[in-house]
Amino acid sequence: MNTPNLRFKGFIDSWKKCKIGDFFEHLATGSTPSRLKPEYFNGDIPWISSGELKSHYVSSTKEYITIEAIKKTNLKIHPAGTLFIAITGLEAKGTRSSAAINTVPMTTNQSCLAFPLNKYIVLDFLYHWYKKNGEQIGITFTQGTKQQSLTPNLVKNLDIYIPNEKIEQVKIAEFLNLYDQKIKLQQERIDLLKKQKKGFMQKIFSQKLSFRDENGQEFPKWEKVRLGKLTKKTGKKNSKGIKYPIAAISNKKGFILEGGRNYSNADVDIKAYKLVHQNEFAYNPARINVGSFGLQNVTDTTIVSSLYVVFETLPELIQSYLKAYMHSRYFNQDVIKNTEGSVREYLFYENFANIKIPLPCVAEQKKIAEFLTSLDSKIILEMQILEHLDNQKKSFMQQMFI
Repeated sequence: MNTPNLRFKGFIDSWKKCKIGDFFEHLATGSTPSRLKPEYFNGDIPWISSGELKSHYVSSTKEYITIEAIKKTNLKIHPAGTLFIAITGLEAKGTRSSAAINTVPMTTNQSCLAFPLNKYIVLDFLYHWYKKNGEQIGITFTQGTKQQSLTPNLVKNLDIYIPNEKIEQVKIAEFLNLYDQKIKLQQERIDLLKKQKKGFMQKIFSQKLSFRDENGQEFPKWEKVRLGKLTKKTGKKNSKGIKYPIAAISNKKGFILEGGRNYSNADVDIKAYKLVHQNEFAYNPARINVGSFGLQNVTDTTIVSSLYVVFETLPELIQSYLKAYMHSRYFNQDVIKNTEGSVREYLFYENFANIKIPLPCVAEQKKIAEFLTSLDSKIILEMQILEHLDNQKKSFMQQMFI
């Protein structure tokens, strides 16, 4: 029988197999008005693109166009409740399955496909169906080599199983909508914590917020010290070819062990890789401006690409304090000032060593690091809750759709 594994009580009929085109005779894309016509832009009509299909519902857009642009380019204003999906740029995993429903009338560019309101299929049901299946649809049915895309005809030819009773569609959509609302609120909680942490960091490193010692006394005055006096360049080559774990550095997660890397690959010359011992720092000199650095605390020794810069801190600089400061906007401003290169800018160790940082005494560094680490712990906990909610929703979608 064509039935999902998980259903609401009272529904027993098989679902019917249909084509998307059975419900939508016409699926509309949009276009981009001429940028040479300034009178087409900065109007009051929301004009959505695929990059803005990030949440279930969307009520505003980055760009707005005028009624004249609508008339001259034959664009259509879609009423609230329209479902949009991304149909271009689907070679990128983050774009596949991108979808949203508008809460205000809006038009779209050519990167989106619009599903109008329909009396036979609930668009919130279709939204969740696409979120479940969009990834595989993007892999299987897209056209193009470099830029992969879907066409209206391809989408209309997609198979879909739907309940015979529309009320079952409604119940499924309402249930999954509740999860989306929980996920949205959880993400807002995380965003607020991150904003609070950012505010504390700005106050701490600009010395507008100070700490006191165990006796309630002020700590000594801060100094401005060059990193060259506080760190030492390390990162010797793995000349013996020892098969240490290979690591990369993410701007979000820091050190990541690349468990899938094969030492036998011809392009992996591990003798040229650099050693990074525990509690040493490493960074990508071409990407440190976007936070591509990390403190190695995942294993005793790992190896990284020879392109990376590796260093250790001296006793007067606490590692966790430096790590926190390197996440601040003040450090990023200094990185931009000290990079060099024509096509791509780099921050080599010699330039890194010239950067001056605000340096409290070791005891205050520890206090600052402990405070910021406690905020990080709260954020990590909330992110784990978010991940759990997201996984729960995915599990339900797997069982509630065919």
